[in-house]
Amino acid sequence: MLVRNRKSFNKGLLLMGSFLVVLVLIFIPMEIWGTRGDHTMNFLEYADNLFNRLSKGSSYFIPEVQRQVKPLVGTPFQAEIKPGKPDTAEAIVTVLRANGAEAQVTPDGMVVARGNLGALLTSAVRDSEALFENNSQRVEAKYPGLQGRDVLKAWWSFLDPLVKELQQQTLFNPAKIVNTVEKKAVEPGFNFYGIQAENVGDRALLVIVLLTFYVIYTLWYGFAIFELFEGMGLTMKKAKIKKEV
Repeated sequence: MLVRNRKSFNKGLLLMGSFLVVLVLIFIPMEIWGTRGDHTMNFLEYADNLFNRLSKGSSYFIPEVQRQVKPLVGTPFQAEIKPGKPDTAEAIVTVLRANGAEAQVTPDGMVVARGNLGALLTSAVRDSEALFENNSQRVEAKYPGLQGRDVLKAWWSFLDPLVKELQQQTLFNPAKIVNTVEKKAVEPGFNFYGIQAENVGDRALLVIVLLTFYVIYTLWYGFAIFELFEGMGLTMKKAKIKKEV
């Protein structure tokens, strides 16, 4: 017979059934969780949106990045890079030229550029800050024909291969600063665009409640599986290894 311990098996069924009921409720849109765009959110979207806002609130590194970029203002550079995505080459050229650099796309899809490295990085940081603050209009006015996130995508597609190019030129400190601009300015600006920042301290109680629920809900599932297996007579025991003399 499949069930060896009816009490444990029933307990497992109860735990698993209630777990699945809560799981269904998590995915049902409810007014209590608010709206995102034009649709009502479910609990999962609400939690995801909350943690995105809290994450944005602790991801503002612009002043620090600006300090690192400042010494590079006036530093000339020349590089030939291959964008990770070929369709960004023309946008890269548009963005670089708008910021005073010379740039062109070669027949084989490479972007050849030269100019003031510090000035370019300063512009990249400013554009990133504008999108981080959800002000895409400021960026789009500077680059007609490009959406705000498209501009940051172009910056990222240029800066990412530029790091390796500068390293190959033994310009290790500029390469490090370019990487910092990419990781701490461009990426947060792109990823957090459209999200309102919140301070973790202002939502500390709610965060504790959500994390506690996550831990309990995980254990809930674990105990359900354990009791079901126990009810079916499936147990785990530590094996004893006999040593041969």
